[in-house]
Amino acid sequence: MRRLGEILLEKGFVSPDGLRSALEACRRHGGSLGGWLMRLGLLTESKLLEALAEQTGCPPVSALELAAAPREIRTLIPLSFAKRHMVVPFARQGRNLDVAMLNPNDLVVLDELASMTGMVVRPHVATEAALSVALALPTVPHAEAGTAPPGPPRGRERQWRQFWQLEASGPELFRALDAPPWPAPPAAVATFP
Repeated sequence: MRRLGEILLEKGFVSPDGLRSALEACRRHGGSLGGWLMRLGLLTESKLLEALAEQTGCPPVSALELAAAPREIRTLIPLSFAKRHMVVPFARQGRNLDVAMLNPNDLVVLDELASMTGMVVRPHVATEAALSVALALPTVPHAEAGTAPPGPPRGRERQWRQFWQLEASGPELFRALDAPPWPAPPAAVATFP
């Protein structure tokens, strides 16, 4: 399997300096190369997905597709398993279950998913950020869970403290993931002994 950095350089999606900066961030702080390239504003989700699809040989799935997944499909896999293995089911056609994965070539996880659901699992590749946001979406409606929806408490009086509780909605978060990249900062590489 080819390395992600090689594919990104070959396609001209990142500069060698930008790739070096992201690799240094991975080495120092952990995480994935693609995740750091997006955090640093050097790459958009769509370009990263294109490179990941070429690397893994699996079709890509965007953050918006994961956000639009019906709750009944997302609940086919236990949340603890989904978070541990970074997998999100997002579509179903008969006995076929489409699942977004960080590592779609992990045969052990694919076998576990197939035995858990009793379906034929079709793996798709997704970014770490898209999977994290999709896993954070509620799987139980607020009325069933007995909790209030996100946002300021509903009441007759509104105090300024209530506005601190506002949160971004799922679609707003997914639009932010696919925002155009920021201009690349001048890359200066510092080495320490």
